[in-house]
Amino acid sequence: MTYHLVLLLLLVFGFNDRIYAHQRPRTERISGSAGDVLEDDPVGRLKVYVYELPSKYNKKLLQKDPRCITHMFAAEIFKHRFLLSSPVRTLNPDDADWFYTPIYPTCDLTPTGLPLPFKSPRMMRSAIQLIATNWPYWNRTEGADHFFVVPHDFGACFHYQRATLVQTFGQGNHVCLKEGSIIIPPYAPPQKMQAHQLPPDTPRSIFVYFRGLFYDVNNDPEGGYYARGARAAVWENFKNNPLFDISTEHPTTYYEDMQRAIFCLCPLGWAPWSPRLVEAVVFGCIPVIIADDIVLPFADAIPWEQIGVFVAEEDVPKLDKILTSMPTEVILRKQRLLANPSMKRAMLFPQPAQSGDAFHQILNGLARKLPHDKRIFLKPGEKILNWTAGPAGDLKPCVRCAQSTGNGSPIKKTTLHDLYEREGQSPWYDNLCRPVRDLIPLIESGVRGVTSNPAIFQKAISSSNAYNDQFRELVQSGKDIESAYWELVVKDIQDACKLFEPIYDQTDGGDGYVSVEVSPRLADDTTGTVEAAKWLHKVVDRPNVYIKIPATGPCIPSIKEVISNGISVNVTLIFSLARYEAVIDAYLDGLEASGLSDLSRVTSVASFFVSRVDTLIDKMLEKIGTPEALDLRGKAAVAQAALAYKLYQKKFSGPRWEALVKKGAKKQRLLWASTSVKNPAYPDTLYVAPLIGPDTVSTMPDQALQAFIDHGSVARTIDTNVSEAEGIYSALEKLGIDWSYVGNQLEVEGVDSFKKSFDSLLDTLQEKANSLKLVSL
Repeated sequence: MTYHLVLLLLLVFGFNDRIYAHQRPRTERISGSAGDVLEDDPVGRLKVYVYELPSKYNKKLLQKDPRCITHMFAAEIFKHRFLLSSPVRTLNPDDADWFYTPIYPTCDLTPTGLPLPFKSPRMMRSAIQLIATNWPYWNRTEGADHFFVVPHDFGACFHYQRATLVQTFGQGNHVCLKEGSIIIPPYAPPQKMQAHQLPPDTPRSIFVYFRGLFYDVNNDPEGGYYARGARAAVWENFKNNPLFDISTEHPTTYYEDMQRAIFCLCPLGWAPWSPRLVEAVVFGCIPVIIADDIVLPFADAIPWEQIGVFVAEEDVPKLDKILTSMPTEVILRKQRLLANPSMKRAMLFPQPAQSGDAFHQILNGLARKLPHDKRIFLKPGEKILNWTAGPAGDLKPCVRCAQSTGNGSPIKKTTLHDLYEREGQSPWYDNLCRPVRDLIPLIESGVRGVTSNPAIFQKAISSSNAYNDQFRELVQSGKDIESAYWELVVKDIQDACKLFEPIYDQTDGGDGYVSVEVSPRLADDTTGTVEAAKWLHKVVDRPNVYIKIPATGPCIPSIKEVISNGISVNVTLIFSLARYEAVIDAYLDGLEASGLSDLSRVTSVASFFVSRVDTLIDKMLEKIGTPEALDLRGKAAVAQAALAYKLYQKKFSGPRWEALVKKGAKKQRLLWASTSVKNPAYPDTLYVAPLIGPDTVSTMPDQALQAFIDHGSVARTIDTNVSEAEGIYSALEKLGIDWSYVGNQLEVEGVDSFKKSFDSLLDTLQEKANSLKLVSL
């Protein structure tokens, strides 16, 4: 019997009995740096005046998208509702200690439900302009006695004012964390958690528990940037450790499992906040916080170091030793603190409010800041900040509020329209999930096509119940798991093709495509890829579908064969100029071999991946470490892309190409893929703005798309400085960067990433089937 298994048995059958010797764990009072204050009553200690703003700053946003009330940043909505009926509210502003401006800067969701409020600073500046113009109170202190609830980064980053921010917990060195802020937990649904409560004497038979992503397969498949590598380290070190119950799956028993666990991992993701901390506290599972420099909720009232376990990100490989060496007495005390009802209430935003809940903790935090220092009041003519500095347009009501119809209709004109109409580049969306009709606002905002891949479907199907009914019917009808998967995918592709069909028709087959990829298991199978492409083309049966084929060595002949059969292809996973030239030749060879007299309906795009190139080469440059090397970070990908466009212009000209044009052939457009920024230090449009040119496509995931809509500039950039790109390419070669190695390595990683996503999804579907006792592979 292994050491780990013996230890696990001791923990479950021995150690666990000592932790739960009583039916109900004893509780212990909680006292933070501010004292024993969790149960303080704020009534009578402060008065708050709530500004009455036009509904476009709050209620209309919620009417437009009701999902805002369920995501983790919904505290901005619930706090507004609470204050409207709270006894601390005063209707006389002259009696107020604090002034509250009710805006919802986070109620700006993508079709997949991700908050990306790029317009939050504009909304806040507009609201301040309004209250400064119509009331005298802002101007007398420049906002020092005002507070805003700004749960997300982009609202919190509006911090060149003197107001107090009520914001979700973050990191001490984060640019958006304002000193003096009141830090709150993210919203987690109290009623839902209450419905899953187990009896308090339930044994804790799980030592360490975690459910969530370890890698962001869409944006950072290597795991180097996502969670700063912490989650990847958890998985790589402990995926086979019996003490660790960790997985990417999110079972229906998730809440119950947390109540059966001793430790619950709370690692950072792309950001440090997560409802996991709230869930762990509510369910009495000791939170293991893996996020350096974390600033946690109500830290002056809650001694988090006594309640949780803090593990440095670099110490994740030692996580098992850290937790197994913790004395039983220490664990028992942490559980007593967690068992205190006041601790649990402080993490929640219940409806209706309850004494001691997070609403009251915010008010207590504001009360502890009183009385205000008399120096916050400005003298006549005195001015400390120029909060109106910045773009003049920011002082107008935000575009989203001003141009929305109020019924969910998007704005009529965006930079995406300009991108196509002025520069001839087609903006596509790199995502697909149900309900597919969520694509409609994006289409109206200028999106002209969709790309998908195994990672996208893995995320969509694993994280949504929208596929369950169809999946159940398929499996009950006798379909095996992989066949059922393809039917789920084909339906999404067909539905999306229908939405983009008008664009396809308007452009005579030049745009409006939806891409679906053959199985990544076929990346080394020439014949298998051809047969899979033919089958997919037949079952989807839509004129505007692209069959995606990887640009691996074995699949280059497949591309020629599929094109020669009159099937339109999106060639994916291109990472080098040499492989790109081979892809172009395969397309030309296929057109020539087709025997078709009219080639106008056989089209193709070549998906040239961008950001991943910088991810790999930046690491190589940092290893070299010279000033010359470090200065080239973040430049390799765009430089190579510019040279790819130069190659495109060369190959699609001359006698050979002209002969094909006479038969109606269309150029194989360059498609810029992997356009999301992996390194947060880089501009968020780095892989979009410099790659604008005619006859190209830019496919963007949510972050890149919303960033470009918000502040992207439209101008032809792809070939404005080719000589500079050639210089960067050569400089990297002189430093020892082997472009052939880079291309091959990224191709291997890309194929492996898609295979993992594909296999993981099939495993997920198998588990769903098993849970219904339907089928087995």
